Amino acid sequence: MLKTTDNPTVYLEDYKPPEFKLINCELDFELNPAETRVTARYEFEALGNSHTLILDGEALELVSIHIDGSPVSNDDFKVNDKTLAISGVPQKFSLSIVSLTRPEQNSSLNGLYQSGDMLCTQCEAQGFRRIAYSLDRPDVLTRYTIKLIADKVSYPILLSNGNLIDQGETGENHYAVWQDPFPKPTYLFALVAGNLVSHSDTFTTRSGKPVDLHLLTRPEDAGKTAHAMASLQRSMLWDEQVYDREYDLDIYHIVAVGDFNMGAMENKSLNIFNTKYVLARPEIATDQDYHAIEGVIGHEYFHNWSGNRVTCRDWFQLSLKEGFTVFRDQQFSGDMGSAGVQRINDVNILRNVQFKEDSGPMAHPVRPDSYEEINNFYTVTVYNKGAEVVRMLHTLLGETGFRRACNRYFEKFDGQAVTTDDFVHTMEEDSGLDLHQFRLWYSQAGTPKVKLETAYDAERKVLSLIFRQSTPDTPEQNDKAAFLIPIKIALFDGVGQHLSFNFAEQACNETVLHLIKNQQTFEFEDVKTAPVISALRGFSAPVKLDYDQDEHSLIFLAKHDDDAFNRWEAMQRLSMNQINGIMAHKPEFPSPAYLGLYDHILGDTRTDPALLAQLLTLPGESYISQAMDTIDPDLVHQTRELLIKKIADTHRHVLHERYMTEQTQSSGQWTSEETGHRALRDACLSIMIRVENDGAYTHATRQYEQAGCMTDTMSALSALNRCQYANKQAYLDDFHRQWQSEDLLINKWFSLQSQQVGKRALNNIVHLSKHPDFDIKNPNKVYSLIGGFLHGNAVTFHARDGSGYKFATEWILKLDAINPQVAARMVSCFNQWKRYDAARQALMKEQMLIIAEHEGLSDNVSEIINKALG
Repeated sequence: MLKTTDNPTVYLEDYKPPEFKLINCELDFELNPAETRVTARYEFEALGNSHTLILDGEALELVSIHIDGSPVSNDDFKVNDKTLAISGVPQKFSLSIVSLTRPEQNSSLNGLYQSGDMLCTQCEAQGFRRIAYSLDRPDVLTRYTIKLIADKVSYPILLSNGNLIDQGETGENHYAVWQDPFPKPTYLFALVAGNLVSHSDTFTTRSGKPVDLHLLTRPEDAGKTAHAMASLQRSMLWDEQVYDREYDLDIYHIVAVGDFNMGAMENKSLNIFNTKYVLARPEIATDQDYHAIEGVIGHEYFHNWSGNRVTCRDWFQLSLKEGFTVFRDQQFSGDMGSAGVQRINDVNILRNVQFKEDSGPMAHPVRPDSYEEINNFYTVTVYNKGAEVVRMLHTLLGETGFRRACNRYFEKFDGQAVTTDDFVHTMEEDSGLDLHQFRLWYSQAGTPKVKLETAYDAERKVLSLIFRQSTPDTPEQNDKAAFLIPIKIALFDGVGQHLSFNFAEQACNETVLHLIKNQQTFEFEDVKTAPVISALRGFSAPVKLDYDQDEHSLIFLAKHDDDAFNRWEAMQRLSMNQINGIMAHKPEFPSPAYLGLYDHILGDTRTDPALLAQLLTLPGESYISQAMDTIDPDLVHQTRELLIKKIADTHRHVLHERYMTEQTQSSGQWTSEETGHRALRDACLSIMIRVENDGAYTHATRQYEQAGCMTDTMSALSALNRCQYANKQAYLDDFHRQWQSEDLLINKWFSLQSQQVGKRALNNIVHLSKHPDFDIKNPNKVYSLIGGFLHGNAVTFHARDGSGYKFATEWILKLDAINPQVAARMVSCFNQWKRYDAARQALMKEQMLIIAEHEGLSDNVSEIINKALG
């Protein structure tokens, strides 16, 4: 008997506005980790004829209820483990509720919880109901006044949203009163109490207003926030310059927390961050860490307008704030570094994770139609595909038109909770474009497939492009309508120059085609010679393009295309052709022309080294697997490794030369130029190490021993970890010995070892799960070791004896009893079980049924496992 979730399915079509308006909210917290007393004082007004107020509340102990100063009798309210219903309420009234919550027992890390010696909150999506009885929904906005009372020795810092309006002492306690002048929903509430140190600075807005900036950490992490502060200041300036958005309060706090389910949270003026996205110094953080910190700092800051000042009406509209803000942080990161490499990174996430989600049992539209557990829909579809939808709007409207429409959107809906339809309608209203068909990107699930065929008429000098689009069926959605798909196109002549052409009575070097039908033909006129076609430039739409270009054309694009993404894409397609050829045992693969291309890449001194590093990197195992009808993880791994070794053997001397050249370009500083050189150096090392000889090992060990920054250390250790070097464990042990006091580096140490393959790989992971530095209650530790194995080590996870599946089941059930949100992230490892051979399917299904039938299974895990089982 499979467990059904306790949560009823919630449907978008059933949305109803709130029956009560919340006029004002005052909250008093008597903070104590064992038991915190919360007094909530609300001013309510009925918006209709309802006289029963139903509030959300979970894991709370109710102490008292008063309406307009009088106690509510037991006959006039009903309380259960989900709600508090109060009957007979007047049209307008004051409500006071006292309740208790126990932070130190809250291992879910939702609501008010303890992290080390600190008390903090996480309220999105429905965590506030674990703090106080409330209308815990995003379309109920009000102003908050918060009083925090705590022991002044244990909790010298008391923070909440808005501006500090009062503070003082009362015996052994002290208090702070915070007031947020901007209305907000419950999910944007935050508080932090603890012994923290601040890195403070200022930012002056373009209107001349000074803003105090504070990044707070544990005392032992002081001195690791300079990069985060600089990233915040760059974010604030960029948002003014690109979106005309100015910060609106006098103070901005970021607090780094060691125990956090997500990356960060945009609570108004009090962002709470996973330490992973705040703490950095060159000796403890890699270039990837620096880049991620800058991006996440930007993301949460940009939410001040795209999420806070204008928020979402209901959780089905989550992409309204998240998709839009991911697009904004992608733009920002591209402007701060290499826009082309940033675009490649964005698309890699989409293809390796989101496309997989779109083809699995949890496939859902960017704006879902229903959910059982809302935390399961903080997905790459909502975030990353949602960002691609906004990017397409940017493409359709153009830079100037999109900026103007965004300004109109912010001004029109400031202080409101709105929908994705409101957002698209504003784009439509401002631009004059008909975006009726475009709205399907929000309501239709699945990844469209676009097939392109071409014909060139030399006599008429006309190029015909014939497109066909189709979208596979997804759960609960069949027979998909045609999307509006913007496809950016350019043409090249035989020497790498743009070919001009006429389209729609305009002379062009590049154009954006609007594919709106299942089959559609476009004609370019005055095309002087048969062109090489660069299609879907910049990945102008989140689709799978099927365009059968010959090897010569792809090599040409890999060398000459001035669109960084399409240059990389040509290399990816060439590599996939080699991999498929090797899998099919065709002796002509890898082809000499393909292998020869590496001489060109490694000898290129004019291209951004960061882009060259991307060109050297083969498609990942996850991406290769998705192209197979029946996934064979062993064949995928073996074929990819074989091709890399062939490249390494063929180009060992030029790889060595380029490695040595790039090694001399690094002084260990985080600059765009230096990170590019290190990326190229490490890409060369990653290939060279596959040769498995003393020369390659010497490069890696010397780089580790002479490292000038953590990027040097980790890339060398990663190279050693993936090869058969006999002494690699000594280097892993040395790393732990050096950095055991740095939690974030120990996470990297766990993550590296989760990727090991071989007969003892799983035994080693089991051993590491018992290591004293591993903590099942800390999400970062779990994501690094358990998540790294389940989602990043396909060969070992899919071992033919089923041992990986049994390990997964054991850990998913352990985690579910502690933190269901983290467990749900792990259980998705089974989502594609039907894509594997029959023997593996049987072994996976056996374990999935054990999970599904487990007594006390959370709604989070139950929804995913039952949908996977079908």
